[in-house]
Amino acid sequence: MGKVMGNVLGMARPVENLLKWRPCGTGWELYGRILGRRVRERHADLSAVVARKAELEEPLAQVASTLAAQPSSLRTRLTPDRIDAYEQFEEWCRTKAAAPDDVLSAGKRHWTRAAPITAQAAAEEWKAHLIARHRRSRTVDKNQARLRAFLAPLGVKTRLDDITPQCVEKYVLRAGNAPLTQLTNGRVLAAFFGWCIKRRYLAQSPLEVDLRDLAGMARPTETPRILSPDQCQALWDAAKELCPAMLPYLGLSLWCFLRNAEAQRTQPHQIHPDFVEVLPVKAGTASHRTVPIPLNMRGHIKAPIYWSKRHWQAIRTAAKLNAVWQENILRHTGISYLYQHLSEKAKRGKFQERSVIAEVCRQAGNTSETAFRHYIALPVTGASRRFYAVR
Repeated sequence: MGKVMGNVLGMARPVENLLKWRPCGTGWELYGRILGRRVRERHADLSAVVARKAELEEPLAQVASTLAAQPSSLRTRLTPDRIDAYEQFEEWCRTKAAAPDDVLSAGKRHWTRAAPITAQAAAEEWKAHLIARHRRSRTVDKNQARLRAFLAPLGVKTRLDDITPQCVEKYVLRAGNAPLTQLTNGRVLAAFFGWCIKRRYLAQSPLEVDLRDLAGMARPTETPRILSPDQCQALWDAAKELCPAMLPYLGLSLWCFLRNAEAQRTQPHQIHPDFVEVLPVKAGTASHRTVPIPLNMRGHIKAPIYWSKRHWQAIRTAAKLNAVWQENILRHTGISYLYQHLSEKAKRGKFQERSVIAEVCRQAGNTSETAFRHYIALPVTGASRRFYAVR
């Protein structure tokens, strides 16, 4: 059996199951190895050789079908260092020499010794995975905060496969949370459990809450808030008076509608004379895009990009915008005026009407549903002209 199991269990390398045929005299010869024994047979015609080969390989097909029918029984509770070894073992089960019963029994004996991973350890691995995929640090921190709130009552030593659907439902549908909060909590857990299934830490997700129902309840009823052209002019004048070094940051956020983190981390090589390049590492959507620089901002958006919390708060206070301020309001404002500007050009025949939404979503780096739900508010007619006249 040691020679059969091979390097998966740390023993001798196994002998492959390999059957071939060749002409021999007036007939055909079948030769090779199968199920741990050598085969060398002669037959009168080729059809008899093919039939005999299929008959000898039938036990291997049974092994493959058994593994396909019960993959979770062998893949549950594997630690990361055993995933690669298991894949080698599974491949060996399909192609290497051993009887089917011996294959399954040896696999179960070997892999049930794998220590189950805790939920806390899986959460730390997921965080490292998100960072490696260049997710925004703010997104990673928010996801981890929601995950910690879910795992805190369970305890540090709780195993991942001991989490029940009732526990997940209690957290997602917690009384007092708004529908949007419930939906966000559910999506974070769905992403986490989905990653655990891909890593074979779980056989199935314990999340049984229907997120589509929550999505219907969480749709916002209020129009996204934006700044008027006069407020944008006041903000620009305050920045010009109090801290001119922050004008490039304001131009990127308001007229190129970059996210706060994207604008703050923009490097000199990303700023061109007539457009700004947003790289995947910097983008919240992890997608590369280019945003044109409007004519009124050319000459103002240039490196280096300076940002200071103290100066930024002083600028907002001087412009009297603290009462109406909300997160990413500059991005919402810029996208909304861009949509109105392109719509007006389409009415005059200077832009294709069917391409308006596509162009807005391309520059914003979002889908149309996300853009209209969270970003786009319809300004007063003609306001986009005054918006693009601010300088």
